[in-house]
Amino acid sequence: MNRLLTFTQSLGFLTLLLVSCEQSITPQPYPPEVESTIPIVDSTPSPLSPTPSYTGEPPTPAIQSLPGPAYETLFQIPVGPDGIRYTGLSIPNALAVLPDGTLIIADPTDNRLLYYNAEGNLLSEIDLYSLEIVNVTDLVATPNELYLLEISYNVAPVRFRVSRLTFDGDLIAQYDIPEGYRWDDGLYGFGPVDDESEIILEFYGERFRFYRLADAQGTNPGELTSISLFGRSYQVIFGNFNEPRINPAIFIDELKVESQVTLNGLIKILAVNPDRSFYVIREDLVSDSPALQGDITVHYLSAFGNQLGVARYPLSEWFSFVQRQVAVGPDGDVYALLPRQETVDILRLNFYLNIEPLISGAVEPYVGKSEIQP
Repeated sequence: MNRLLTFTQSLGFLTLLLVSCEQSITPQPYPPEVESTIPIVDSTPSPLSPTPSYTGEPPTPAIQSLPGPAYETLFQIPVGPDGIRYTGLSIPNALAVLPDGTLIIADPTDNRLLYYNAEGNLLSEIDLYSLEIVNVTDLVATPNELYLLEISYNVAPVRFRVSRLTFDGDLIAQYDIPEGYRWDDGLYGFGPVDDESEIILEFYGERFRFYRLADAQGTNPGELTSISLFGRSYQVIFGNFNEPRINPAIFIDELKVESQVTLNGLIKILAVNPDRSFYVIREDLVSDSPALQGDITVHYLSAFGNQLGVARYPLSEWFSFVQRQVAVGPDGDVYALLPRQETVDILRLNFYLNIEPLISGAVEPYVGKSEIQP
C-alpha cells in the first residue's frame, strides 16, 4: 500500500492506480532443486558495449492522417501450459525489441525470456534460473546487449540488481543497486538507453530523478538530475498531489516540451533517435469517479519539439498491470505487450496526426514545444 501511495503522490505510477490496492505481486522463489545461496556481490565491472555510430536515415513510425484503429495485433500467445502461464499477478510484464526486430517477452511465472519473430513464431527461450536470476521486473535492449532489472524482496536472497546479458543469453556482468535507490525509494525501471549505453534507472517520488548504475566503463554510479542522449541534456519535471498542479515537462537543453493533463499525469522519455527526434510516453489520469480511469499515449516528436504523431496504448483492455508496455523497434514502429485473460497479445500501435481525448472532458493527448522558454 505504501508503494502505491508513493507513486500516486508522484503521479508517476498512473498504471498502478488502476490495480487494486489489495493485490500484490508475489516474487517467484528458486525451484527446489536450485540452491538459493548465491552471493549478493557485483561481478567485476566490465566496459559496456558502445552504441554503433549512426549512418543513414532515422527510423520513423508510419503516421496516418485519418483516424482509425488504435493498433494492429501481430500475434497472440495462449495463456496456459502450451503458451504462457499466469500465477496470480505474475504475468508477462516487459517487452523489448532487438535490432533485428526480434521481440523478447519477460515471463516471470516460468522465469524465462521468450524470443519471437513478428509472425509469432517462438525462436528461442532463455532459462533465467540457469543464470541464477529471478523476478525480472523490467527489460530493455541496447544495440548490443540486454539489461534485466531483478527485484527479490520476499525470498532469499533479497536482491536488487541489474544483469547484463548478450542477446544469446550469456551473462556479462551484474550490478547491485545500492540502498537508497530501491523499491521503497521509488525505483520504477530503466530509463532510456543513451548513446553511451549507460545503465540508467528511473525513480518516481517527490520528484523525478535518474540514477546511473554504471557508465560506459561499467563504473561511476551516481544520481543524476538529467541525462545526456545523443548530445543533448534531458530533464523530466512533474508535480505531485501535495503541490499545485503544474504541466509535466521535459527540458532538452534550451528547449522545453510539455503537456497538459486532465487530473494528474506525467510525460517521460521512451527513446531518442540519433537525429534527435524522440518518443515520449504520456500518462493521464482522466477520471477518478466512480472509478479511476487512465490514458497512456505515445508521442513522436521532431528534434525541435514538434509533435509529428501520437498513438494510444489500449490500457482498458489489459488483464493486469504491465511494467514496460511498449518498446520502439528498429523500424521506428512502437510495439506493445497486452496481457489479456486468455491470450498474451503483441501489438503494433498506429500513429496519427492527432487523436481524440479518451473520454468527454479529458484533455486532448498532445506533447509539444512550449511557448515559454525554460
